[in-house]
Amino acid sequence: MAYNRTTWEDREVETPRTYTLENNPDGTVTLVPAEGTILAAGTPLNAANLNNLENGVLGLEASINQVNLNYIRQPGFGPAVGNKDYTMSLSPKPTGYYEGFWVTMVPQNTNLANPTLNVDGLGAVPLKDQRGNPYPAGRLLAGKPYSFRKVGPDFLADSAGGNGTAQPAHVLEPYNFTNDNGEFTGTMPNITSNNDPALGAGKWGNGDLAVYPRKGYRKGGSGEGELRVSTAQLQAADGWLRSNYILEGGDIFGTPGGIANNSARNHHMPGTAVTVWSGDRFFIRPPAGWFNGDSWVTYPVPGLVPNNVRAGVVIGDMTGNMREYFGGAFAINFVQGFDSGTTVEIFSIPAGWTNVSLAGIVSTRLSSVSGFNGRVQLLLRDIHGQELLLSENSWGGEGSNWQDSSGLFIDRVNRQITTDGEVSGAPESHGGWQGNSDIGMNGTFAKPFNLDNRISLIYRVISVVSAGYSTVFVRGKVAYN
Repeated sequence: MAYNRTTWEDREVETPRTYTLENNPDGTVTLVPAEGTILAAGTPLNAANLNNLENGVLGLEASINQVNLNYIRQPGFGPAVGNKDYTMSLSPKPTGYYEGFWVTMVPQNTNLANPTLNVDGLGAVPLKDQRGNPYPAGRLLAGKPYSFRKVGPDFLADSAGGNGTAQPAHVLEPYNFTNDNGEFTGTMPNITSNNDPALGAGKWGNGDLAVYPRKGYRKGGSGEGELRVSTAQLQAADGWLRSNYILEGGDIFGTPGGIANNSARNHHMPGTAVTVWSGDRFFIRPPAGWFNGDSWVTYPVPGLVPNNVRAGVVIGDMTGNMREYFGGAFAINFVQGFDSGTTVEIFSIPAGWTNVSLAGIVSTRLSSVSGFNGRVQLLLRDIHGQELLLSENSWGGEGSNWQDSSGLFIDRVNRQITTDGEVSGAPESHGGWQGNSDIGMNGTFAKPFNLDNRISLIYRVISVVSAGYSTVFVRGKVAYN
């Protein structure tokens, strides 16, 4: 029955603790309250109110006794005798197993499999972990406290405790842990060396490196987490990690390079052999080693010069200049006199020539009987009409004046026009020209003139005055190639 509390209120009067004396017939006096005005009556102190307090105390005592007897709100505690069918006694003795019955037992012996607990003869109840699993042997250690709650037909562990499936090999040494089987010490090696050798190395199908560490824990990263892989292990994983596959001067994981750096030895490295596929390609076998792409492999070919290659043919970046045979020859016997203002072509050479040679004589003559005054020229003309003055002969008076050239040679490549000749009354001239001429003594000239096409030998009469005449004759053989 619920306790009904009394709300106590103070009595308040105008003059508290004030009394008057009233004499009694028997000689005694009575103290009569003289409180004046009563401000608040207050709660009376009587049997009903005091008995209500007594009843509340009795009810509280009964509730406490009930708690002590059902062991729901506070646990029972005591030793448990046995090793499988444990028994224990509590004080006060429980009146029964209630749902939520709470007991803490201290086994005197480590348990056997599937243990039970009988409290004060109320009956054996299976002891199980928090998940409802029966305990295997050795789980409940002697001298250690274990708390259980009555739930349904079982005593279930009040907390998870050491539940779990971890084994010593799963836990780092030397740390302790508990599982469903008890308390253990970890056996996983704690690798703290910064020079821990790998057991081996391999290669994945995509080429990635695989390293096989020994079993244990390492923190990872630099320092104590480093794993050492030897050069021999890497070479066993990948056969390409060899000196003969690495450029000299380099080093890959302790393997020095052994491929010769030919570009560092010789920028024009001599080849070891050469061969030609006719009309196709030219091969040079390079020496063994590495080239950086800026070096050349060479092989001596003394005969590979432009003069030995037909003109216009390109071999590599060389263009040949050896012409196919071109040329001709003809005899000439040209003799003629001319009047003033006459220009005549003596002979011409077609395009394609390189050298022109006239073996014979080229002569110009001026003659008069009296009062003669004349001037004639011997010229070369190109395809554009430009002219080079080879020689000029002029004469005034009686008699004659002559100018002879012993042959003529024209060199297109060196741009030289040379002759042996003489002028009447002057010493012979060898290799050049005398008098008025565009050609120097060494046969060279500065005027614009095209020697790369057809050329012509021209005779021109500038003037013949009075009783005189001019004559030119060219006799001999002309050859060109």
